[in-house]
Amino acid sequence: MSCRLFAGFLALMATACGSQGTAPSGPAPSPTPSGPPTMTITSSGVNPQVLHTFDSRETVTFVNGDAKPHDMRSDPHPAHTDCPSINVGLMMPGESRQIAGPTLPPFALCYYHDETEPTNKSFWGVVVTH
Repeated sequence: MSCRLFAGFLALMATACGSQGTAPSGPAPSPTPSGPPTMTITSSGVNPQVLHTFDSRETVTFVNGDAKPHDMRSDPHPAHTDCPSINVGLMMPGESRQIAGPTLPPFALCYYHDETEPTNKSFWGVVVTH
């Protein structure tokens, strides 16, 4: 009797779990990057705040799309020593700076901030190197 109850319980659980006889699809694939990694500074902050690089040869570009200057520096403030290649310096409106991929550390999180507003979290970001 207990074997039939157990078998019935298993059948009920399989039905309740939505088993439809299909194999699980697995996790969704990661989106393919759509161009060189670029971070744009606007009056409301940096966009995107998380920037991924997928190839050590990729050049990362910082663009000042704001009407005022910005001074992008590596964390920690005020030493700027975590990822020195991110210390692109003062950028005037419309100016851009490029960081050669090989100068970034591999498999790292390179946090940065705007030295002109070091406590404004809208101007904080991270370059994730893969």
